[in-house]
Amino acid sequence: MTNFLNGKFRLLALLPVLLLTACLAPEEEEYDDSATMCYDISGNTMSVRCVYNESSSCSDYGQTSLATYDDWNTCYNDFDAVLDSWADGDGVVAGPNSQGNSGSGSGSGSGGSGSTGTYDYTYTCPTGDSYTVPVPDDSCSDESEYFAETFGCNLIDDFGDACYEYYGCLGASSSELEAACGGY
Repeated sequence: MTNFLNGKFRLLALLPVLLLTACLAPEEEEYDDSATMCYDISGNTMSVRCVYNESSSCSDYGQTSLATYDDWNTCYNDFDAVLDSWADGDGVVAGPNSQGNSGSGSGSGSGGSGSTGTYDYTYTCPTGDSYTVPVPDDSCSDESEYFAETFGCNLIDDFGDACYEYYGCLGASSSELEAACGGY
């Protein structure tokens, strides 16, 4: 009987230590499953990806933010809608399941100028070659034309200026501007 009581008292003596340890244990943090849709346009190709908000940003991948989502799966499920909209000439717009379902600028920019359609813009390069491209008919049309002509004619001395003007007009943050245009 004495050994049994000694065992009970030992357990009771450890009880405050166990309770204190349980109280000091860090609470498990809730995992943030929210995501941002990122995109990039190169020539006639638009790429789209989703990144978890708590672990990275679009600029980590050299891409621009388009829309936010409650979770990664919802973001991923909007890929087709976003890519189809762009392929149909409707510009770069957020998917139907994004938070706020806000649109973005068209072309290869970011932010939110809200495209209302496009028009054909024709420019002539110093080589004498002429080209026509669709330009969004919005508040950044002048910047879009300058961007198209600069990169279309390979006017390398003006790349930085055209890039900063275009993405700046579309509302890119300073970190996004630096990521997109800093190399020119």
